[in-house]
Amino acid sequence: MPYFYHSEISENNSIILSREESTHLSKAFRIQIGDEIELLDGQGLICKAKVSDNNPKKVCCTISERKISEEPALKIHIYLAPPRHNIMSPLIKQCVELGVWSINLIDCEFSVSKPKEKKGAFENEIITGAKQSGNPHFPRVNGLTKFADALGACPFPKYYGAVPAEAIPSDSIEKSGDISLWIGPEGGFSSNELDALKQANAQGITVGNWILRVETALVSLLGILNS
Repeated sequence: MPYFYHSEISENNSIILSREESTHLSKAFRIQIGDEIELLDGQGLICKAKVSDNNPKKVCCTISERKISEEPALKIHIYLAPPRHNIMSPLIKQCVELGVWSINLIDCEFSVSKPKEKKGAFENEIITGAKQSGNPHFPRVNGLTKFADALGACPFPKYYGAVPAEAIPSDSIEKSGDISLWIGPEGGFSSNELDALKQANAQGITVGNWILRVETALVSLLGILNS
């Protein structure tokens, strides 16, 4: 059953999808009146609904069931030095698919990209990732912050991508509560930043013997944390 997004699913059982969602539903799925879909609002609500009008510009649905999804036992907060935009956009989608709770952008010494803050940044990527995976909890994306400021304000246990010599066994990683995963830029964390992470009791985790690209490291490390 395909997933679609509506930002405000009120108590009213009749929902009209946005033009974008209506077009996607009509063209990609060739939906018919009476077909069932699921709706996400990004805040944990999942609704089953039947299509009552399949106008390709304004699909109308009638909700038949509502369910609030429980928050995950493990909430992963990513602290990420953003890569180039053509890499950052798919990374956001993958973070949603892997259940990341928040995405915090950090400005490191070797950062190559400093995206400007704008309202609704990465909203389309978040919605796409949620519809693909069925994740009902949309992560919050927080604007760019200096590495030192982000580290000082982070209240969660800290892990970072590390070389094997610095890594801890994967079975010693926290499996519940809030944790943070720190991913440096393409040039890696500087020696000063690594020292600061270690002074903040951050622990290194690794996925192998080789130096990984940001997008490979992030997805691989999230797989370890989620397992």
